[in-house]
Amino acid sequence: MAQIVKKECTHWNFEYKGIFCEVVFWNKDYHKENKDVYWAGGIWNSYIYIKKDRHPELFKKHSLRLKNGRHSIFDVAIDMASGVTFYEKLYNERGKVYAIKIGNDYNHIWNGGEDKDMIISHLKDTVDSLTPPPHAK
Repeated sequence: MAQIVKKECTHWNFEYKGIFCEVVFWNKDYHKENKDVYWAGGIWNSYIYIKKDRHPELFKKHSLRLKNGRHSIFDVAIDMASGVTFYEKLYNERGKVYAIKIGNDYNHIWNGGEDKDMIISHLKDTVDSLTPPPHAK
């Protein structure tokens, strides 16, 4: 019989410059017990969602021929803190891609001390790097 593993997490969502952003903290008990590996007592992730109908140019530029899942920073040309480690195409009920989800994690040897507010700031920096200032349009 398969064992069900409960993954506890907390989400913070916001929209910035028309791009949906998400911060997730995975606080599974295993992470709390292994603080030498999971320094924050869990794992932080952050994501941006680029919707085809809201940002067609960005969607086209970053809608890669990648399979969903984990990727290296070299696969996706987006400047995210700690590097891009996740890419997923999101499909509607008709099987058409309507958005892409691009994310990262803060569980690298160079990470330490990040919190929700810092990660939100990092996400805003990522969106700023993708969207030109209003006068540049």
